[in-house]
Amino acid sequence: MIETWVQEQLQRVGKERRHRVAHNLPEPVRKEIFSALVEAQDQEMPVAESRREIARRFGISDEELRAIEREGLDNNWPPFED
Repeated sequence: MIETWVQEQLQRVGKERRHRVAHNLPEPVRKEIFSALVEAQDQEMPVAESRREIARRFGISDEELRAIEREGLDNNWPPFED
């Protein structure tokens, strides 16, 4: 499962490197995280709660999640693509 793979990768690095690791995750993984976040919010989960849940599910920090969220919005990742 992709969530387990992400958690394993992040456990291998120190906390100071985790933010950089989020950007070094393969783009398909970052897109999956972004999609899961959008899906949670589409299910009317409050934004703060959805961020906590998705970060927990993928084993990433809030900072990492926000970086992925920003990248997804900036690049019109699905489901926002044209």
